[in-house]
Amino acid sequence: MSGPKTTVWPLEPHTRAKHLILQRYLQAWLPIISSNRSRVVFIDGFAGPGVYEDGEAGSPVIAMRALIDHAHQAAINSAVHFVFIEADGRRAARLQEVVSDLVPALPKGATANVLQGAYADLLAHALDEIEANGKQLAPSLVFIDPFGVSGLPMALVRRILATPSCEVLINVMTGFIHRFVGSSEFEPHLDAIYGTDAWRAARALTGPARLEHLRRLYLEELTRPGVTGAARYVRLFSMLNGANQPIYDLVFATNHPRGIDRMKDAMWKVDAAGGERFSDATDPGQSTLLDAGASHDAGLIGMLRSTLAGRSLTWDEVEEHIRHTPFRALRRPLLRAAKEPASGIRIESRTRGITPDALIHFSE
Repeated sequence: MSGPKTTVWPLEPHTRAKHLILQRYLQAWLPIISSNRSRVVFIDGFAGPGVYEDGEAGSPVIAMRALIDHAHQAAINSAVHFVFIEADGRRAARLQEVVSDLVPALPKGATANVLQGAYADLLAHALDEIEANGKQLAPSLVFIDPFGVSGLPMALVRRILATPSCEVLINVMTGFIHRFVGSSEFEPHLDAIYGTDAWRAARALTGPARLEHLRRLYLEELTRPGVTGAARYVRLFSMLNGANQPIYDLVFATNHPRGIDRMKDAMWKVDAAGGERFSDATDPGQSTLLDAGASHDAGLIGMLRSTLAGRSLTWDEVEEHIRHTPFRALRRPLLRAAKEPASGIRIESRTRGITPDALIHFSE
């Protein structure tokens, strides 16, 4: 899958939804990651030309604008460095024009650089040089958004995640992999993407079972215990076409609780019904206006009653449990549920709210 042949191309609804997630996360990430740090980095590994056919902003512009237009820019004390990587020469040249127009608006100390070349090669070389000098990558968010299945090695993703305060947001072309999983042509690429040949078991499966295997395996490899660079938290958001068939999965991986909390906030803004998917059959602009509260809170309480029945846990333990589910770690739904005896939830807390050591009881 090679993607568009032209320098710029039309913006599709699922891409707009993906950009909304990126934008919302960056708005939350920048103040958090810059706290007590002198330097932070945003890396866009497949940056494209920076704009779409009708002038809409591409991911590099969205990233820079997240800093330039940030409501709390004064609180972002770190020097923010944007690195945009693009392999195609024409697109890199167009991107340089777009980025150069925005650089004067960046706050003092911030920089933006366009590099032409292959993402995996350039980043691996940069990491080699950093490590050779006895240093490590600055706290970074690495956005990896290829058109196909090449240039996305699990080994490189793990190198990024092995560095403290580094996170990844990855476009995994699950729909494409699902269709061509039986082709020997793609075996080396899929071995690299998954970091294992266990994806081959999908060949014996069909339909949803095949998709589920491919998705589950990728998340399992990202979080595999004992592997250097394993992620503590992962979240997958599926992008569907107008026929509600899978195109790709947007996968977020981090080792930081606040990272997964803020990413879930962004995903639930785009999919108010479940925080897990977006279809081209819907309007991403309208979907962000939906009230996610009722569906989210009911789902959260139902999940907790089902998975924690008969247990008593502190809020810290419950919060950590929630972080490994699609739901957001919110106290308010539990407080409301505890007021209803039929909910089966009882809270012991030193205050009227829920303290970290508050004990939460879930009936059988």
